Amino acid sequence: MTISNIGKKVPNSNLDESCNPKFSTKTVGKTAVGAKAASGKGSIDLAESSAQALSRIEKRQQIPEEENCEGSVVSSKSSAETANKYDVKICTVQQLAKGHQKNITELRSGGTRAWRNNNPGNIRNGKFADNHGAIGEAGGFAVFPDEVTGESALVSLLKTTTYQNLSIDEAVARYAPPSENDTQNYKNFLKDATGLAGTTQLNTLSDDQLRDVVKGIRRIEGWKIGDIKSKSDCISVD
Repeated sequence: MTISNIGKKVPNSNLDESCNPKFSTKTVGKTAVGAKAASGKGSIDLAESSAQALSRIEKRQQIPEEENCEGSVVSSKSSAETANKYDVKICTVQQLAKGHQKNITELRSGGTRAWRNNNPGNIRNGKFADNHGAIGEAGGFAVFPDEVTGESALVSLLKTTTYQNLSIDEAVARYAPPSENDTQNYKNFLKDATGLAGTTQLNTLSDDQLRDVVKGIRRIEGWKIGDIKSKSDCISVD
């Protein structure tokens, strides 16, 4: 942002490229926080300019961690990225009603891929996952903001026409093809877990029976809980 932005409201920027909370800026008098002033030799950071300029800078204040953010959640947006090859970092930015913003960072390590990604069915990253709440990708699989969203996506997938027109065995062969899985073992496991014959059509299942299939898929895909390290920062946005 250059000096041409002075006097304008500076857009809020919640997270940097490393998924870390960063302070956004706002206009104070005629000096924009975080702006760069033009000079004959290029741009210089205002933090390095005169004491007079520094005196006009007012940064957003970070609320001490022990104090709770005030106000109900107005909106919430999450993103995810792979950290340290296998770990998954999930960042959530909550806009609160009383002028506060809460940045939550959760690092999930250990456990299984399904757990780290909040993806009980290990649904592949792609358009379907994006349309059903995915916030990123790790290991080629979608990352969902929470377990409930991930499981709902699996239910929605099994309710698509593609799967509804198949028997359980046919659905398994499509969902877990022999090129990547022990498909026959997958079929046998679901039959034992649900009590449903492999020839049963998915479009004939009740909601409870479909849930049983989902639970079976969750178990065979693996759901082992690992470690979570989280932190949150509250920022006043008034």
